[in-house]
Amino acid sequence: MIKEIKGRFTCTDCGYVYSSMLGDDEIPETCNKGKQRGVEIHENGRLVAVGGMKDFIIDNDMEGTDEAKAILSLEQGASTNVSTGQGWVQIRRNDDV
Repeated sequence: MIKEIKGRFTCTDCGYVYSSMLGDDEIPETCNKGKQRGVEIHENGRLVAVGGMKDFIIDNDMEGTDEAKAILSLEQGASTNVSTGQGWVQIRRNDDV
């Protein structure tokens, strides 16, 4: 859902902030920015899966958590370690997957 937060149109699901240069009528009803981000999932230094960033967050019940915010804030090629129900994994942003 996209809401105006502190004067900025922000997706409350994925954290994407729309440009302040856009007019009110140019802001979409629903956000798809988080779905465009890809991740690589590594366990013990080994690539075990790839997929959508938003899907990973939802599948691991991380919506609205600090870990989700950390994942969503990753720049292309950057990584972070997160705890899942199956243990610790390294998440690397890769929009080319």
